Amino acid sequence: MGGACVALLLAVLSQPVDRIVVTTAGPLDAQRLSDALHVYLDEFGIAIDSGPAAEGQDLRQRMAAARLLGETVRAVAVIRAEGDSRDTVEIELDDLTTHKTLIASVPKPPRDEDLYRTLALKIQALLRATLSEARQTLDPRSPAGRLVAEARPPIDTSAALDGRLALEAGYQALSLTAAGALLQGLSAVASWRVGHRFDLALGTAALSTVRISRDGVDAVAEIVPLFVAARARWRWQRVELLAGPAGEAALASVTTVSATLPVRSPRNLLFALGIEGELRVAVGGPFELFARGDVFAVLDAPSYDVSGMSILDTSRLHLAASTGLGIVFP
Repeated sequence: MGGACVALLLAVLSQPVDRIVVTTAGPLDAQRLSDALHVYLDEFGIAIDSGPAAEGQDLRQRMAAARLLGETVRAVAVIRAEGDSRDTVEIELDDLTTHKTLIASVPKPPRDEDLYRTLALKIQALLRATLSEARQTLDPRSPAGRLVAEARPPIDTSAALDGRLALEAGYQALSLTAAGALLQGLSAVASWRVGHRFDLALGTAALSTVRISRDGVDAVAEIVPLFVAARARWRWQRVELLAGPAGEAALASVTTVSATLPVRSPRNLLFALGIEGELRVAVGGPFELFARGDVFAVLDAPSYDVSGMSILDTSRLHLAASTGLGIVFP
């Protein structure tokens, strides 16, 4: 514990700002709790550090150790979250400004992924409540002063990343590399979160047509794609990255007209496999911005010919890109 305290002290002495120190006991992760608190306190300029948890079962000893740690790193408060209980998490908040200690119990949410967000909201409320008693002595321009002066409820900008069902819509582009054609339109995707680290996505797009004129033949090609993907998820505060294998199944139809040659208007199914990556950024409430990209290798696709000359080749690689707005449901 001594080595951890020295490392924390050296890291913060050069930055004389209002800060809080987060410690945890039991199965809780201090860094994950610190990251969740950043979402709610970063706008006020309050620095958050994780530190070593005080040892021992005696409350007075833990309080004394917490105050010593806070005074050492010049913190305004030291928080300890203990999650040994099956149903609740106990929070101890030592306020070094008012010299008070608040203790609260928080029921554990049914889903583990909601736990740290719930704890962060409770800690913010406790911190605001206890610092409000020292409102007259706090500089209103300081981070702690701005926290207690803030009357509006906290904006949960990470909520858009916590829901189970997400619906996304936006601009879509699909490039048929062998044909040198670019189709553009609107996309719609639904994704369902599976556990904490994975999700499944299903989507389609309404794309523009491709018009070709060659050797007296006029052709209009249309592709209706269906995209599927299974992705792993990595999250950092308001940003989420998803990546994994993906597939494409598309109905390709070509309508041909010629005054001199016998032509037909075929319809075919094409299949492709590839990879998908997506970046999501929570923008407040249930909303998110997203950017998604896919690379597909076509397994089975026809080439449309007229008099032995290809007018549309749907084989080889398909490149897809999409961006827009999403809404997340719990």
